[in-house]
Amino acid sequence: MKILFLSPTVPFPLTDGGRIRVFNLLKQIAEKSDVTLLALETQPTNADGVAQLQQFGIQVHLVPNAPTLPRVSFSTLVNAFLKRTTHYRCTLRAACLSSEIQGVGRD
Repeated sequence: MKILFLSPTVPFPLTDGGRIRVFNLLKQIAEKSDVTLLALETQPTNADGVAQLQQFGIQVHLVPNAPTLPRVSFSTLVNAFLKRTTHYRCTLRAACLSSEIQGVGRD
């Protein structure tokens, strides 16, 4: 099964419970499915963390994002980016079209 996982951040560094949770979810799902992570890049990304995700067979797509966005719910954030950010919309579309996505998860 192919899964597209949407997250407001990359789960690295593993500095808080939310990131640890997302990392463990991705790792466990990747054991039985092909996983693609689409995440907003709100701070400099830990390249070693992305490499670690890729070692589990997880494809990682990062979308540049302004670091000063106010905290909002993830669904609000996704809706805003789907309407306003061409890069996010194109990355999401490319991830879906590049393989037959059979499920979508979000955090």
